[in-house]
Amino acid sequence: MGDNHGCRLGELCNAVAKLCLATAILQGFPDRQRRRVQRGEQYGLRNVVNSPPPAPVIKFPVHDGDSIWAASPLRWTKSADPNGQAVKYRVLINHNNSGYVQFATDVKDTSVLLEGYDMLGFKFKVIAYDSVGDSSEWSGERTFFIKGIFPSNLGVISIAIDGEGNKWFGTNGGGALKFDGSTWTAYTTTNGLAGNDVYAIAIDGQDNKWFGTNNAISKFDGTAWTTYNGPNNLATMVYSIAIDRQNMEWFGTAGTGHSNLMAPNGAPMKWPMAWQTSVSTL
Repeated sequence: MGDNHGCRLGELCNAVAKLCLATAILQGFPDRQRRRVQRGEQYGLRNVVNSPPPAPVIKFPVHDGDSIWAASPLRWTKSADPNGQAVKYRVLINHNNSGYVQFATDVKDTSVLLEGYDMLGFKFKVIAYDSVGDSSEWSGERTFFIKGIFPSNLGVISIAIDGEGNKWFGTNGGGALKFDGSTWTAYTTTNGLAGNDVYAIAIDGQDNKWFGTNNAISKFDGTAWTTYNGPNNLATMVYSIAIDRQNMEWFGTAGTGHSNLMAPNGAPMKWPMAWQTSVSTL
């Protein structure tokens, strides 16, 4: 009896000691940490603190100072949360050391696009956080540059790549720019472009370049420029262009539906009978 009584007393003392230890741990933790401990108390005193997801590793740009194209994605590795929580990402961006501002949050994928940015130099950081609010350290700061010769007051609002691999950029006020891999060439109304706000660019089956502008439609065959206004000047403020399988060009316009310029297989266009319009299908 005495031995059994002593055994039970020893077990009771051990239980009291564990309770005192748990209380001391809780009192020593900050509020946020204490809440995380309390969430895990039901599992005992081991591994009760929820751990943040590891910092993501930047994949693109690959090196500091890399140049990338406007509307390119920022990419990073996926962070697996140690406690199995759902992970999202937050991206901050800094131009010319003016301070970091939030570019994107609640990102579920491992990339974001740089749409709407036209400046030449950036730094960015990525953070991973789980569904209970625990966050990783920032990923390594990375500096990169947007390829181009764009003044800071110009925005790149359209991009296309032609059959020879040339990159074409439409700007809001600076016309169209072509980059062949080493040389930049600018095209404006002085050269024959219909308008200097270039909202859309498309390349047809004959490698003609089509530009939707703030004034009309332009076609460039590599040598000569042609301007099209559409029936009743419908093709002003052209915001989108698509080429279908019959090599016909479709143009989305402002407030007036869409126009279809019939040019099958690059055949000569007969103005104005070549045009078909529809304002009821949009």
